[in-house]
Amino acid sequence: MIFNGLSDTEVEKFWHDGFLLIKNVFTKDEISNFRRAAYDTLEESEKDGSVVKSPHGPAKIIMGDLLSKPKLKQVLLDDRIVKIASDILKAPLVYFGDSSMQIGLGARGMHKDNANRVDQNDSDWQGNYPIIRFGIYLQDHKKYSGGLKVKRCSHNYVSVKKGKTVLLDTEIGDVAVWSLRTTHSGNAVRLRFLPNLPLPVPIEMRLPSWLKQEEEQERVSFFLSYGIEDPRTGKFINFLKSQKWATDSLRKSKLESNVEEELKKKNIRLIKVIPEYGS
Repeated sequence: MIFNGLSDTEVEKFWHDGFLLIKNVFTKDEISNFRRAAYDTLEESEKDGSVVKSPHGPAKIIMGDLLSKPKLKQVLLDDRIVKIASDILKAPLVYFGDSSMQIGLGARGMHKDNANRVDQNDSDWQGNYPIIRFGIYLQDHKKYSGGLKVKRCSHNYVSVKKGKTVLLDTEIGDVAVWSLRTTHSGNAVRLRFLPNLPLPVPIEMRLPSWLKQEEEQERVSFFLSYGIEDPRTGKFINFLKSQKWATDSLRKSKLESNVEEELKKKNIRLIKVIPEYGS
């Protein structure tokens, strides 16, 4: 099946639920190629000291955004990804270096990613939020642990306790996309005997291994954000500037000379969060 973009019904579902699971965006061969490229990039990054361990688990986090990785930039620039973002946001896209790769299991914990997460009256919570995030998981999480857990309709509330918890059944080739306001947690645990039952994070953390459905294979995941011109996008960019983890990664992002031209061809504006980004 060839992916031709989202239907109006799927876009409406995204804005209603705060997330969307899109099936069969990539082929199995493409995902296999992505895995090889990810491990090649890991090896190269270990040589130049661009790999850090997650403070909350054994995951390896590769510093620098996807656009700065020659073997991975095509994930972010893929026409299907750009089409999904354009279908949802319905305006010219902006990219500001917010993308990453992670290998292995990392942190768990229900959270939101937008700039203001405490004040329901803040502009962040008025209307549709102008930034969305993609998760591309290079292994099966429909039957296995390690995938994404979200709360349906939680993008309408500051509280991380509101919304029905859903385990996303991502399979190889699928793409998940969610609003930065949506409450979510990575590295979700599935029970061996009740695999579709979402568990509270504290229980996930204490569950004995014999009750867990293990990962299909080592978890490799890509995350990337697109936004549109909007004051709230500017607020989020200012938030990134205040986060050391973000600025450290952006300083490690060295762009090839033709990358900005590639973005322009796709009508994507590049915003440099810090002057050092890309150089």
